[in-house]
Amino acid sequence: MDTTELVERLLSVGVVVTHPARPRESTPGLATTYDFAIDEARNVRTAVISDDDQLRERVEVTLATLPDMEVGSDAADVSIIIASRPAELARLSSEAWKGGFVHLPLRQGNGRILTVGPLAIPPLTACLDCVLLREGGTTQWANEHWELAHSERSTLDWASGDPELATHLAGRMVHRALVDRDDDAIGHVSVLNSIDLTLYTSRVWSVPRCPTCSVIETYSTAYPWLRP
Repeated sequence: MDTTELVERLLSVGVVVTHPARPRESTPGLATTYDFAIDEARNVRTAVISDDDQLRERVEVTLATLPDMEVGSDAADVSIIIASRPAELARLSSEAWKGGFVHLPLRQGNGRILTVGPLAIPPLTACLDCVLLREGGTTQWANEHWELAHSERSTLDWASGDPELATHLAGRMVHRALVDRDDDAIGHVSVLNSIDLTLYTSRVWSVPRCPTCSVIETYSTAYPWLRP
């Protein structure tokens, strides 16, 4: 018995029940509610923010090859952020959040991990600092993880081809959110293992005491008794 025949039999006896797809028009979701999706027929206007001119140019060149993308616009729909150092990426992302700009940070990990996101939409989604706090919370060294991500001495060593690969992933995420109005594309982080090409995507929730996006503007990552 093949799969099709099995499904048909299950349907006939009522074990499996189908439901009509819910029309997207009747559930506009976040994209329409918060008015960040693109309504008119035009390309997505993108800008690239970076502390490194070469990285900026590489991302811009790659974006220009992607469908429905317009690069270098002053009135950008989304800003792609890439940096040579973790501290600079955190700073640029924080500034974009506080400025109210839709933005998408690109991160290089340990030479084998690429992190794209979150596609941050102030004040709707989590920000990059939320991601860093939650990443640190999964380790035994939360304070050290936070300090490393904001240390001026740390560097992001982008391997050959990785900025372009991350940009392709970013372009797809942006298109899903702003053009296809897919709410599942916003506030998510995609982590790509560039060695075995496995991809993991998950939503990141805002951290209530995040120093960037929390209204409380306090955080609990560094405790006084742990400081020198």
